[in-house]
Amino acid sequence: MNEISSKQKGDLLEKIVEKLCADYENANVTRNAKIKGKSGVERQIDVLIEATYKSFDIKIVIEAKNYSTKVDIGIVEEVKTKIGDVGGNLGAIVCPLGFTDGAIKAAAQHDIQLFQVFDHALGNTTQWIPLRYVVPYVKSFQLRIEHRASGGGSFEIPTDTTKWRFHLDEKILDQKELVTYAWNSEMFPQDKEGEHTADFGVVKIGTADNLDKFYYLELKLNVIVVADYYLKLFPASFMKNVVSGKGNHQLSIDAYSKKEDMVGHGWKHFDTREAMNEAAQPYDTSKDMKGLVFTEGYTIG
Repeated sequence: MNEISSKQKGDLLEKIVEKLCADYENANVTRNAKIKGKSGVERQIDVLIEATYKSFDIKIVIEAKNYSTKVDIGIVEEVKTKIGDVGGNLGAIVCPLGFTDGAIKAAAQHDIQLFQVFDHALGNTTQWIPLRYVVPYVKSFQLRIEHRASGGGSFEIPTDTTKWRFHLDEKILDQKELVTYAWNSEMFPQDKEGEHTADFGVVKIGTADNLDKFYYLELKLNVIVVADYYLKLFPASFMKNVVSGKGNHQLSIDAYSKKEDMVGHGWKHFDTREAMNEAAQPYDTSKDMKGLVFTEGYTIG
């Protein structure tokens, strides 16, 4: 990373912390906030999180310190004073290089949480997070009539199933539309590959040639669900609590409806789950984000 000024380093750290905190539910996150304290002095807060939990207003004060050394006890005392002055409910200090033993003990006494930040832009990590993205779809299907229930005219069902028409929910569907109906109605699992059966029970079935003639038949739909597999490496960006070791990661996922668009935006396509997992394995080193898989759930238009 090119040399940058101390202010630029501080601004960069604040932006990263703001981004890592931005996805907190029902919260307003502000960088470089200004609050007039009880002392009458205007206080600058690196990252301020304001949220409402039930009937309670919560204010979290985060100080980001991009120091060349570990944060010492003096900074913890300063942050404690600032939190009390602005009426903060919770305080936290973030420093990429960590904290001295004295700072860790003092923070525990004052209920201030301490975090280290790791990000490629800070130059303190080279870790990548492998995200597996699975897109299931119906590869093939077969219609099966179990029993004839009753008839509405004398005719024979043609062997060409493309001519069959199915009366469902006041609509008349062809066989492909029937598969779409079963998929959108979750009549078989979308996230489990293999052979599945959608049981429609007794259905009114006619033909495209003559919709006025029909049978009531017991209908089943056998489908083979397969999937496309994708893998993309995302640069690691996370905060880790120095006491508990728990991490808060930032992962902005992009996905596209077409295979060529996925590949064009950096996703690598695989024909099998095993090949995808083999490619991800060397990068799957994060304890918090290990084995990350996103399976697409969607409806067909």
